[in-house]
Amino acid sequence: MKMIACVSTVKKGAMPQFTIQVLKSLQNNNIDSCIFLPESKDISLDGVNEKDLNTFSLTSTTKSKKKIASEISTKLIQEKIDEVWFCDETYTSLSIANNISGKLKYKFFVHDVKPHLYSFGLKRCLRLTYFALRRKKIFEMAESIVLMSNSSKDKFSRYFPKCADKLQVLLLGAHIPKIDGVKPQEIQSIDDYYLFFGKIEKYKNVYGLLKAFNDYDGPRKLVVAGNGMFSEEEKKLIKKEKDKVVTINRFIKDEELVYLFEHARCVVLPYIEASQSGVLSMAYHFSNPVIVSNLPGLTEFVDDRSNGYIYKQNNELLDALNYMDSCKDFEKMRDLAHKYSEDKLDFNKNIKNIV
Repeated sequence: MKMIACVSTVKKGAMPQFTIQVLKSLQNNNIDSCIFLPESKDISLDGVNEKDLNTFSLTSTTKSKKKIASEISTKLIQEKIDEVWFCDETYTSLSIANNISGKLKYKFFVHDVKPHLYSFGLKRCLRLTYFALRRKKIFEMAESIVLMSNSSKDKFSRYFPKCADKLQVLLLGAHIPKIDGVKPQEIQSIDDYYLFFGKIEKYKNVYGLLKAFNDYDGPRKLVVAGNGMFSEEEKKLIKKEKDKVVTINRFIKDEELVYLFEHARCVVLPYIEASQSGVLSMAYHFSNPVIVSNLPGLTEFVDDRSNGYIYKQNNELLDALNYMDSCKDFEKMRDLAHKYSEDKLDFNKNIKNIV
Protein backbone atom coordinates (compact mmCIF):
# COMPACT_ATOMS: atom_id res chain seq x y z
CA MET A 1 0.00 0.00 0.00
CA LYS A 2 1.22 3.52 -0.86
CA MET A 3 2.83 5.53 1.97
CA ILE A 4 2.68 9.33 1.80
CA ALA A 5 4.86 11.61 3.94
CA CYS A 6 3.47 15.10 4.67
CA VAL A 7 6.24 17.65 5.29
CA SER A 8 6.26 21.13 6.80
CA THR A 9 9.36 23.08 7.80
CA VAL A 10 7.52 25.99 9.44
CA LYS A 11 7.52 26.23 13.25
CA LYS A 12 4.19 27.95 13.92
CA GLY A 13 1.04 29.33 12.37
CA ALA A 14 -1.16 28.12 9.53
CA MET A 15 1.36 26.00 7.59
CA PRO A 16 2.04 23.26 10.16
CA GLN A 17 -1.66 23.10 11.04
CA PHE A 18 -2.49 22.80 7.35
CA THR A 19 0.01 19.92 7.10
CA ILE A 20 -1.55 18.17 10.09
CA GLN A 21 -4.98 18.53 8.49
CA VAL A 22 -3.68 17.01 5.24
CA LEU A 23 -2.32 14.05 7.25
CA LYS A 24 -5.63 13.56 9.08
CA SER A 25 -7.60 13.72 5.84
CA LEU A 26 -5.34 11.15 4.20
CA GLN A 27 -5.82 8.84 7.18
CA ASN A 28 -9.59 9.44 7.19
CA ASN A 29 -9.49 8.15 3.61
CA ASN A 30 -7.58 5.03 4.80
CA ILE A 31 -4.33 6.08 3.12
CA ASP A 32 -1.12 5.22 4.96
CA SER A 33 0.68 8.44 5.83
CA CYS A 34 3.12 10.03 8.24
CA ILE A 35 4.25 13.56 9.00
CA PHE A 36 7.53 15.47 9.37
CA LEU A 37 7.37 18.63 11.51
CA PRO A 38 9.89 20.88 13.30
CA GLU A 39 9.98 20.72 17.08
CA SER A 40 7.89 23.63 18.34
CA LYS A 41 5.75 24.53 21.34
CA ASP A 42 3.53 26.51 18.95
CA ILE A 43 2.30 23.50 16.96
CA SER A 44 -0.77 21.72 18.32
CA LEU A 45 -0.36 17.96 17.72
CA ASP A 46 -3.87 17.09 18.86
CA GLY A 47 -5.05 14.00 17.00
CA VAL A 48 -1.63 13.09 15.58
CA ASN A 49 -0.59 9.51 16.38
CA GLU A 50 2.92 9.38 17.86
CA LYS A 51 3.92 6.49 15.58
CA ASP A 52 3.23 8.70 12.54
CA LEU A 53 5.18 11.71 13.84
CA ASN A 54 8.75 12.58 12.85
CA THR A 55 10.18 15.73 14.42
CA PHE A 56 13.41 17.60 13.86
CA SER A 57 15.22 20.58 15.33
CA LEU A 58 15.29 23.58 13.01
CA THR A 59 17.25 26.80 13.53
CA SER A 60 17.38 29.88 11.35
CA THR A 61 20.87 29.55 9.85
CA THR A 62 21.29 28.48 6.23
CA LYS A 63 23.92 25.91 7.23
CA SER A 64 21.51 24.32 9.72
CA LYS A 65 18.71 24.25 7.15
CA LYS A 66 20.91 22.48 4.63
CA LYS A 67 21.96 19.94 7.24
CA ILE A 68 18.43 19.11 8.37
CA ALA A 69 17.25 18.98 4.74
CA SER A 70 19.93 16.37 4.06
CA GLU A 71 18.96 14.34 7.14
CA ILE A 72 15.25 14.40 6.32
CA SER A 73 15.93 13.46 2.69
CA THR A 74 17.99 10.46 3.78
CA LYS A 75 15.26 9.32 6.16
CA LEU A 76 12.54 9.65 3.51
CA ILE A 77 14.56 7.51 1.10
CA GLN A 78 15.57 4.93 3.69
CA GLU A 79 11.99 4.47 4.90
CA LYS A 80 10.89 3.84 1.31
CA ILE A 81 8.26 6.55 1.24
CA ASP A 82 6.25 6.32 -1.99
CA GLU A 83 5.40 10.00 -2.27
CA VAL A 84 6.28 13.19 -0.38
CA TRP A 85 3.74 16.00 -0.04
CA PHE A 86 5.42 19.34 0.69
CA CYS A 87 2.86 21.57 2.38
CA ASP A 88 4.92 24.77 2.27
CA GLU A 89 7.61 26.32 0.08
CA THR A 90 10.38 27.30 2.47
CA TYR A 91 14.09 27.13 1.64
CA THR A 92 14.31 23.92 3.68
CA SER A 93 11.39 22.24 1.91
CA LEU A 94 12.82 23.17 -1.49
CA SER A 95 16.20 21.77 -0.42
CA ILE A 96 14.63 18.45 0.62
CA ALA A 97 12.80 18.27 -2.71
CA ASN A 98 16.03 18.92 -4.58
CA ASN A 99 17.75 16.13 -2.63
CA ILE A 100 15.08 13.52 -3.39
CA SER A 101 14.45 14.47 -7.04
CA GLY A 102 14.81 11.38 -9.23
CA LYS A 103 14.57 9.12 -6.17
CA LEU A 104 11.11 9.79 -4.78
CA LYS A 105 7.92 11.28 -6.23
CA TYR A 106 6.82 14.52 -4.65
CA LYS A 107 3.91 16.94 -4.72
CA PHE A 108 4.04 20.64 -3.80
CA PHE A 109 1.17 22.61 -2.29
CA VAL A 110 1.49 26.20 -3.53
CA HIS A 111 -0.30 28.80 -1.43
CA ASP A 112 0.75 31.86 -3.45
CA VAL A 113 1.74 31.73 -7.12
CA LYS A 114 3.89 34.84 -6.70
CA PRO A 115 5.08 36.49 -3.46
CA HIS A 116 3.15 39.51 -2.28
CA LEU A 117 5.62 42.30 -3.03
CA TYR A 118 3.79 45.10 -1.24
CA SER A 119 5.56 44.34 2.03
CA PHE A 120 9.03 43.63 0.67
CA GLY A 121 12.01 45.96 0.65
CA LEU A 122 14.58 46.02 -2.15
CA LYS A 123 16.97 43.65 -0.36
CA ARG A 124 14.27 41.04 0.16
CA CYS A 125 13.11 41.36 -3.46
CA LEU A 126 16.65 40.61 -4.68
CA ARG A 127 16.84 37.59 -2.40
CA LEU A 128 13.48 36.40 -3.72
CA THR A 129 14.82 36.48 -7.28
CA TYR A 130 17.22 33.65 -6.42
CA PHE A 131 14.49 31.87 -4.50
CA ALA A 132 12.12 32.11 -7.49
CA LEU A 133 14.65 30.47 -9.81
CA ARG A 134 15.17 27.62 -7.36
CA ARG A 135 11.41 27.27 -6.88
CA LYS A 136 10.79 27.07 -10.65
CA LYS A 137 13.33 24.25 -11.03
CA ILE A 138 11.81 22.24 -8.17
CA PHE A 139 8.27 22.72 -9.49
CA GLU A 140 9.25 21.46 -12.94
CA MET A 141 10.62 18.25 -11.40
CA ALA A 142 7.57 17.66 -9.17
CA GLU A 143 5.07 14.90 -9.84
CA SER A 144 2.24 17.40 -9.38
CA ILE A 145 1.50 20.90 -8.10
CA VAL A 146 -1.56 21.63 -5.95
CA LEU A 147 -3.19 25.07 -5.99
CA MET A 148 -5.82 26.26 -3.53
CA SER A 149 -8.24 27.93 -5.95
CA ASN A 150 -9.21 27.73 -9.61
CA SER A 151 -8.09 31.31 -10.22
CA SER A 152 -4.73 30.42 -8.67
CA LYS A 153 -4.44 27.44 -11.04
CA ASP A 154 -5.07 29.71 -14.03
CA LYS A 155 -2.47 32.19 -12.83
CA PHE A 156 0.07 29.45 -12.15
CA SER A 157 -0.38 28.09 -15.69
CA ARG A 158 0.56 31.49 -17.10
CA TYR A 159 3.67 31.87 -14.94
CA PHE A 160 4.83 28.24 -15.16
CA PRO A 161 3.61 26.92 -18.55
CA LYS A 162 5.88 23.84 -18.35
CA CYS A 163 3.90 22.70 -15.29
CA ALA A 164 0.43 23.29 -16.77
CA ASP A 165 -0.29 19.60 -17.40
CA LYS A 166 0.36 18.52 -13.80
CA LEU A 167 -1.74 20.97 -11.83
CA GLN A 168 -4.40 19.97 -9.30
CA VAL A 169 -6.80 22.05 -7.21
CA LEU A 170 -7.51 21.55 -3.51
CA LEU A 171 -10.10 24.13 -2.50
CA LEU A 172 -8.77 25.41 0.80
CA GLY A 173 -10.84 24.23 3.75
CA ALA A 174 -10.54 25.25 7.38
CA HIS A 175 -7.78 23.52 9.35
CA ILE A 176 -8.47 24.25 13.00
CA PRO A 177 -7.62 22.19 16.11
CA LYS A 178 -10.70 20.86 17.91
CA ILE A 179 -10.31 22.90 21.08
CA ASP A 180 -12.49 25.22 23.15
CA GLY A 181 -12.25 28.91 22.48
CA VAL A 182 -10.60 31.29 24.97
CA LYS A 183 -11.44 34.99 24.90
CA PRO A 184 -8.39 37.19 24.25
CA GLN A 185 -7.65 39.57 27.09
CA GLU A 186 -7.83 42.58 24.77
CA ILE A 187 -11.56 42.08 24.03
CA GLN A 188 -12.96 41.11 27.42
CA SER A 189 -15.91 43.51 27.07
CA ILE A 190 -16.63 42.99 23.34
CA ASP A 191 -18.74 40.55 21.35
CA ASP A 192 -20.50 40.65 17.95
CA TYR A 193 -17.77 42.60 16.11
CA TYR A 194 -16.32 42.88 12.64
CA LEU A 195 -13.13 40.83 12.43
CA PHE A 196 -9.94 41.25 10.45
CA PHE A 197 -7.70 38.25 11.14
CA GLY A 198 -4.17 37.54 9.99
CA LYS A 199 -0.68 38.93 9.80
CA ILE A 200 -0.58 42.68 9.26
CA GLU A 201 0.84 43.16 5.77
CA LYS A 202 0.37 45.98 3.29
CA TYR A 203 -1.29 43.85 0.59
CA LYS A 204 -4.09 42.99 3.05
CA ASN A 205 -5.17 46.65 3.04
CA VAL A 206 -5.80 47.19 6.74
CA TYR A 207 -5.47 50.88 5.94
CA GLY A 208 -8.50 50.75 3.60
CA LEU A 209 -10.54 48.96 6.28
CA LEU A 210 -9.59 51.51 8.93
CA LYS A 211 -10.49 54.36 6.56
CA ALA A 212 -13.94 52.82 6.06
CA PHE A 213 -14.38 52.46 9.81
CA ASN A 214 -13.49 56.13 10.18
CA ASP A 215 -16.79 56.87 8.42
CA TYR A 216 -18.76 54.00 9.95
CA ASP A 217 -21.46 55.01 12.45
CA GLY A 218 -22.92 51.58 13.15
CA PRO A 219 -23.18 49.81 16.51
CA ARG A 220 -20.27 47.37 16.17
CA LYS A 221 -16.56 47.58 16.80
CA LEU A 222 -13.74 46.34 14.56
CA VAL A 223 -11.25 43.80 15.95
CA VAL A 224 -7.94 43.60 14.08
CA ALA A 225 -6.14 40.46 15.24
CA GLY A 226 -2.68 39.39 14.10
CA ASN A 227 1.00 40.13 14.46
CA GLY A 228 2.99 42.37 12.14
CA MET A 229 3.75 46.06 11.79
CA PHE A 230 1.13 48.75 11.30
CA SER A 231 2.09 51.64 9.03
CA GLU A 232 2.26 55.14 10.49
CA GLU A 233 -0.99 56.02 8.71
CA GLU A 234 -2.69 52.95 10.20
CA LYS A 235 -1.41 53.80 13.68
CA LYS A 236 -2.92 57.28 13.38
CA LEU A 237 -6.30 55.90 12.35
CA ILE A 238 -6.26 53.32 15.16
CA LYS A 239 -5.50 56.06 17.68
CA LYS A 240 -8.20 58.30 16.20
CA GLU A 241 -10.80 55.52 16.27
CA LYS A 242 -9.78 54.00 19.62
CA ASP A 243 -13.43 53.79 20.71
CA LYS A 244 -14.36 51.76 17.60
CA VAL A 245 -11.21 49.76 16.80
CA VAL A 246 -9.51 47.17 19.02
CA THR A 247 -6.17 45.64 18.01
CA ILE A 248 -4.64 42.36 19.15
CA ASN A 249 -1.24 42.95 17.61
CA ARG A 250 0.57 39.69 18.40
CA PHE A 251 0.62 36.00 17.55
CA ILE A 252 -2.88 34.62 18.12
CA LYS A 253 -3.08 31.30 19.96
CA ASP A 254 -5.26 28.55 18.51
CA GLU A 255 -7.80 28.74 21.31
CA GLU A 256 -8.04 32.54 20.84
CA LEU A 257 -8.52 32.06 17.10
CA VAL A 258 -11.49 29.78 17.80
CA TYR A 259 -13.10 32.36 20.11
CA LEU A 260 -12.54 35.26 17.71
CA PHE A 261 -14.33 33.50 14.86
CA GLU A 262 -17.06 32.04 17.05
CA HIS A 263 -18.10 35.48 18.30
CA ALA A 264 -17.62 37.66 15.20
CA ARG A 265 -20.51 39.22 13.28
CA CYS A 266 -18.66 39.06 9.99
CA VAL A 267 -15.09 38.60 8.73
CA VAL A 268 -13.62 41.30 6.47
CA LEU A 269 -10.99 40.59 3.80
CA PRO A 270 -10.20 43.96 2.18
CA TYR A 271 -7.13 42.61 0.34
CA ILE A 272 -5.31 44.22 -2.59
CA GLU A 273 -3.93 40.81 -3.64
CA ALA A 274 -5.13 37.26 -2.94
CA SER A 275 -4.61 33.82 -4.46
CA GLN A 276 -7.16 32.39 -2.00
CA SER A 277 -7.63 32.73 1.74
CA GLY A 278 -7.53 30.37 4.68
CA VAL A 279 -9.21 33.14 6.67
CA LEU A 280 -12.25 32.95 4.38
CA SER A 281 -12.55 29.18 4.82
CA MET A 282 -12.27 29.59 8.61
CA ALA A 283 -15.00 32.22 8.51
CA TYR A 284 -17.37 29.86 6.69
CA HIS A 285 -16.49 27.01 9.03
CA PHE A 286 -17.70 29.16 11.93
CA SER A 287 -20.80 30.35 9.99
CA ASN A 288 -19.41 33.85 9.47
CA PRO A 289 -20.45 35.69 6.31
CA VAL A 290 -17.56 37.58 4.70
CA ILE A 291 -16.94 40.96 3.14
CA VAL A 292 -14.35 40.66 0.36
CA SER A 293 -12.72 42.90 -2.21
CA ASN A 294 -13.25 42.11 -5.88
CA LEU A 295 -10.36 39.66 -6.41
CA PRO A 296 -10.82 36.35 -8.29
CA GLY A 297 -9.00 34.40 -5.55
CA LEU A 298 -11.71 35.54 -3.12
CA THR A 299 -14.83 36.06 -5.21
CA GLU A 300 -14.84 32.50 -6.62
CA PHE A 301 -15.80 31.42 -3.09
CA VAL A 302 -18.47 34.07 -2.48
CA ASP A 303 -22.07 34.26 -3.66
CA ASP A 304 -22.70 38.00 -3.43
CA ARG A 305 -25.39 38.96 -0.89
CA SER A 306 -25.88 35.26 -0.17
CA ASN A 307 -22.95 34.04 1.97
CA GLY A 308 -21.03 37.28 1.77
CA TYR A 309 -20.67 40.69 0.18
CA ILE A 310 -18.34 41.57 -2.70
CA TYR A 311 -17.37 45.24 -2.97
CA LYS A 312 -15.68 46.57 -6.11
CA GLN A 313 -14.15 49.86 -4.97
CA ASN A 314 -12.64 50.94 -1.64
CA ASN A 315 -15.37 53.52 -1.17
CA GLU A 316 -17.95 50.70 -1.26
CA LEU A 317 -16.51 48.99 1.83
CA LEU A 318 -18.55 51.27 4.07
CA ASP A 319 -21.70 50.21 2.19
CA ALA A 320 -20.77 46.57 2.84
CA LEU A 321 -20.42 47.16 6.59
CA ASN A 322 -23.77 48.95 6.73
CA TYR A 323 -25.40 46.16 4.72
CA MET A 324 -24.17 43.52 7.18
CA ASP A 325 -25.53 45.60 10.06
CA SER A 326 -29.03 45.91 8.63
CA CYS A 327 -29.40 42.72 6.55
CA LYS A 328 -32.77 41.09 7.36
CA ASP A 329 -31.58 37.70 6.09
CA PHE A 330 -28.40 37.67 8.16
CA GLU A 331 -29.14 34.33 9.83
CA LYS A 332 -29.74 32.83 6.40
CA MET A 333 -26.36 34.22 5.31
CA ARG A 334 -24.77 32.46 8.27
CA ASP A 335 -26.44 29.19 7.32
CA LEU A 336 -25.34 29.49 3.70
CA ALA A 337 -21.76 30.30 4.71
CA HIS A 338 -21.60 27.13 6.79
CA LYS A 339 -23.28 25.08 4.06
CA TYR A 340 -20.66 26.27 1.56
CA SER A 341 -17.96 25.08 3.95
CA GLU A 342 -19.58 21.65 4.27
CA ASP A 343 -20.35 21.22 0.56
CA LYS A 344 -17.26 22.62 -1.14
CA LEU A 345 -14.48 23.04 1.43
CA ASP A 346 -14.54 19.61 3.06
CA PHE A 347 -10.89 18.59 3.49
CA ASN A 348 -11.55 14.85 3.52
CA LYS A 349 -13.48 14.92 0.23
CA ASN A 350 -11.08 17.30 -1.46
CA ILE A 351 -7.91 15.46 -0.39
CA LYS A 352 -9.32 12.22 -1.77
CA ASN A 353 -9.62 13.88 -5.19
CA ILE A 354 -5.89 14.67 -5.43
CA VAL A 355 -4.33 11.41 -4.19
